[in-house]
Amino acid sequence: MKTFKGYQRADGSVGIRNHILIMAVDECAEGIARAISDKVANSVVVTNYNTCMYGGNEEMIATMINTACNPNVAGALVIAMGCGSIDPEIVAGPISETGRMVDTLTCIKAKGTRSTISVGIEKASIIAKEAEACERVDAPIEKLFVGIKCGGSDTSSGIASNPSVGRAADKLVDMGASAVAGELLELLGCEDILRNRAISTEVADKIERLISE
Repeated sequence: MKTFKGYQRADGSVGIRNHILIMAVDECAEGIARAISDKVANSVVVTNYNTCMYGGNEEMIATMINTACNPNVAGALVIAMGCGSIDPEIVAGPISETGRMVDTLTCIKAKGTRSTISVGIEKASIIAKEAEACERVDAPIEKLFVGIKCGGSDTSSGIASNPSVGRAADKLVDMGASAVAGELLELLGCEDILRNRAISTEVADKIERLISE
């Protein structure tokens, strides 16, 4: 059985990294998130730049939640300014259900930027300390899920980077891993190739429909 070294998560997924996510649910909190991240090793900042209003933005909320549920994330600190309508608990709740470490922080409730950063460093450091206790284990290759992206869309992408990444993805999939890529526009002109490689007619039809949309 082919295996790889990874971090086992409580929800059954396995990551190859062990990041702490510092998530700003509104862009006004990004500076706070970055100040906290500067003091916490192995942390990554993710910011919602779209809007701080919840209504009508369920897809955006789902995106933030699922970003924190990435196998490469050990835990998350969810931060809000407090003047918008996105309660960080809305994001944190589903994350905690996966068994990941998660905490929240609201600037207004913490009474200012400096105190929020100070409390945030403490909260994130606790998450980081628990994450450090995670050790790499041998996991079956079927647990490996790789996200890929096209190149910079310059003249060399189609003849160098994209084929190279595609070949690497093919090898991983042949071994039993999974790979997913975004940017469906980059697949224009590849419909026939993808149809021939689809596992079923239904999947082939769906691929073609999504590209055309």
